[in-house]
Amino acid sequence: MASHAHSSAPILNRMPSLGEVLSRRTRPPVDLFCFYLFLQREGSEDALDFWLDVQQHENLCRAYFKDIRKSGRSVADAWPAYWDQANRRGSVYAKVIGLGSSGPYFPSSDADAEKSPAHPPHTPEPPSPVEAGRRSPTLANVSGLRRPSTAMSWSRGHRTSHAPTVIPRSAAITHDDLYASAERIFVRYLAGGSEKEIYLPPSLRVHSFPSREDGLEDIPDLFHAQKEYVFRALEGGVYPRFLRAKGFGNLTPVSSLVRLALGLFFLWFAFTLAFTFIFLDYKPQRTRVWVILPFFLASYCLLAFRYDLDPLLVLFNQSETTPFRTIGIEEPYIKKLLVGRSALVIGLITLLTAALTVLFVLVPGHRL
Repeated sequence: MASHAHSSAPILNRMPSLGEVLSRRTRPPVDLFCFYLFLQREGSEDALDFWLDVQQHENLCRAYFKDIRKSGRSVADAWPAYWDQANRRGSVYAKVIGLGSSGPYFPSSDADAEKSPAHPPHTPEPPSPVEAGRRSPTLANVSGLRRPSTAMSWSRGHRTSHAPTVIPRSAAITHDDLYASAERIFVRYLAGGSEKEIYLPPSLRVHSFPSREDGLEDIPDLFHAQKEYVFRALEGGVYPRFLRAKGFGNLTPVSSLVRLALGLFFLWFAFTLAFTFIFLDYKPQRTRVWVILPFFLASYCLLAFRYDLDPLLVLFNQSETTPFRTIGIEEPYIKKLLVGRSALVIGLITLLTAALTVLFVLVPGHRL
């Protein structure tokens, strides 16, 4: 399923929008699976879980309304209480239930996801040399969404949470199904002390869940405003950092730190070897050229850390998802960006290695 979704995704000549990622219209390393892993690394995957579960709830409601219309009935006849409320307050399902342009309509992030112009693509500037080596351990605009991480809810690119992406339908959808779906979201994300409680501003908090005696007309649109808030928070906070991490680099913070440690070790070894040749006045002098190897390895590892980019991984068309685990680069525009930055890094590695090698090979020897 995942490979089919990637093969049918449109080819972009720009950075994808968040709506395109959430609607599974992008390829690795900027697809939904990689975005989830990135959020998990920052401890903010609960926000995405909430968005996806509400999306699933709204899909369930859409399927229910479509079933009503396919049966030859109208929503006004089958669920008059909801029809009256939708006419008064508006509904995200206006087109599905037949309101069209005659009634109010709530804008929807999932509708925007189908029409990418509603979400202009993010195209962050390439990081400067100083910013390239800098990491931000916390979220900017989504710090409130951060909660202790839970067990990973993805497996082989497929989500395995309580609200699956595909609606299993062995029977017609009922009001009880809609109520159970909404209740599960409230208990899991919005109730005080819940398993994956997320932060919401006071105006959007749901303090109590409606009982069946109060009527079910609020259930379909109950979490839409909260879903929109989470979408905008992700779009303005963590998502630009995700694009920078995947569009201009291919390493995770842990593997970058490993390269820093290796680079410092090789640099120490290179200087030790070079000064040994000098102060022992080792002959013949051309033997000193061997310092090129540790200087090259040191330059490679240190610049890979500096730019969060390993040119060798780019050569094999790979990008890291978690430390030392990679995924193929399938998005052509991302590959183009990484190849260009790899050429820059390789040029700097060559220049630095050549300068250090020439310096320590040509300096006169002096035996102590």
